[in-house]
Amino acid sequence: MIDRLEQNMARREKETKSAVSKKSGQPDLFSVPQPRTSGTVVTLDSAVLARKLDVAISRVEELLKEG
Repeated sequence: MIDRLEQNMARREKETKSAVSKKSGQPDLFSVPQPRTSGTVVTLDSAVLARKLDVAISRVEELLKEG
């Protein structure tokens, strides 16, 4: 039961962050699309995650140079 509560809390937190990023116009760089059907295995594509991380790092570097 505690596991289910923690999963629900994590899902709500993720949805909130995603909704905030959509409202602010900022892309959610770290979101991983989840399958719509239940019972499927989610595999993380390391190339996609690495690319998103590179984009995030370059954006932070730009912001640090500006500030």
